[in-house]
Amino acid sequence: MDGEPLERRVSRWDGEADVADHLRSTIRISCGYAGTVLWFVGGPVDYPDSGLSDQLCDDLAEWERVYDEAMVPDFAWGSIDKERAHSEEGLRLARVVAEEVGDAFEVEVDDPDSSDSGRIKGVGQGANPAAAAAFRELVRQDLEVAGRIQRARENGAQLYFTHLPPDEGGLQPD
Repeated sequence: MDGEPLERRVSRWDGEADVADHLRSTIRISCGYAGTVLWFVGGPVDYPDSGLSDQLCDDLAEWERVYDEAMVPDFAWGSIDKERAHSEEGLRLARVVAEEVGDAFEVEVDDPDSSDSGRIKGVGQGANPAAAAAFRELVRQDLEVAGRIQRARENGAQLYFTHLPPDEGGLQPD
């Protein structure tokens, strides 16, 4: 809509909300050698599973590639200008992710120059219904697993957790 901002900054999570709800509402963008910079409900999200546009996924992968190259061999930026440019690009990418997924999710990116750590929320339903639907599906799957865990606990089960993908023996929805 004309005159309506594409994004609005949101205050940093204050710790009072339920942690699980926070994890289910915040898409985190963070470089970290996972093959993706997208993190949601506690784990990495592969680009094809995100529903985000191909161009955005390419841009996110390039942002991580720049980080990976800069951090070798001593895990330090070669200059403050390179670090600042990477931060600015991360914020730009977070805005695009927020624009695609809409106001159902917050997008967070580490930004050392920002007091709110780059938390951004889109407006409305989002420009990319497939992306919003993909992240809603991840929430649905997480809630289903959480329900199974709760029922198992109520029945006296002792639970042990792994972070294996379902195809490698990790917990998966029925």
